[in-house]
Amino acid sequence: MKEKRLKVLFIAGSYPPALCGIGDYTALLVRELSARISAHVLTSSFYNTKEDKSRIKVYPVVGAWKIKNLKKIMGTVSGIRPDIVHIQYPSAAYKKNLLFNFLPLIIKISNPRVKVISTFHEPVHRLGITGQLRMIPNMLFSDGCIFIEEEGYKKLPLLNKAAAAAKKRAFIPAGSNIPKAAYDPEYRRKIMKRAGIGPKKKLLITFGFINRIKNYETLFNAYDKSQFSWIHIGSIDPNNVYQAGFLRSALKAGEKIFFTGYLSAKETAKLLACADVSVFPFSDGVTDRHATFMAALNQPAYIAASHADKRGYDKSSNVYYLSLIHISEPTRPY
Repeated sequence: MKEKRLKVLFIAGSYPPALCGIGDYTALLVRELSARISAHVLTSSFYNTKEDKSRIKVYPVVGAWKIKNLKKIMGTVSGIRPDIVHIQYPSAAYKKNLLFNFLPLIIKISNPRVKVISTFHEPVHRLGITGQLRMIPNMLFSDGCIFIEEEGYKKLPLLNKAAAAAKKRAFIPAGSNIPKAAYDPEYRRKIMKRAGIGPKKKLLITFGFINRIKNYETLFNAYDKSQFSWIHIGSIDPNNVYQAGFLRSALKAGEKIFFTGYLSAKETAKLLACADVSVFPFSDGVTDRHATFMAALNQPAYIAASHADKRGYDKSSNVYYLSLIHISEPTRPY
């Protein structure tokens, strides 16, 4: 008799081709597990994700994560009849809709035998009071909680920790979806020419979605512009309030940042490998949950990064660790 496969439904607000780290993480996780489980993905319909009924079954049916779409969401869940539902948090697609926070409870009421697991990719303690309170149902009604780092659990606000305390917990560090690459002088020349950077300049590389936590403002006037040119792997969105402000501040500070736009994983690796220094000045310091930092660690290039505890040069990883720097403080040279 053919052994019945465990049926797992992954719920994620984003999924490829959406440009989202958690969407990419979900896709990679599902791909790796699909050889051993019956894999299903429930996701948003507005990222041009294609429906797929092959080995990995993808259902891009959620137009908005609102109560009005509950029937459609639960109809899809009931049709799949999963043994486990694995929910990914956060996602910009969820917005501030309360439906997402009560999905674990609604799924358990619909079918008590289903096990609900929630993965928390971002630290809950960094949310505002309202955001922290909203996450309590996600923890309270899940059967298990996965945190990307143990520190994220230790720093949970009191009520969140109480909600998660009796649950099965696991701490699974983020891995990088960016492969290793070797230094490629031809690729370096190509990208410098595209960016209009002279051949004698050194490359300072930053990488990832620009937000307050990334703390890139601390780099303004913090390096020698006669020696270095700044390339950012990623895009800048003038319609994003924070990014628009970042761009205005950069121009005011005389920064000339070249934004590459979206690069494939292979190209990202090649560019990181070409850096004279990759810089990660995150306000809370780098940790195992920062996939962009983990991607740079995969490469042979030198890295400068802030850290809550580590200081100085670590030869084993080729990283120079600095104390935490905040936007409100004077910038310092790297």
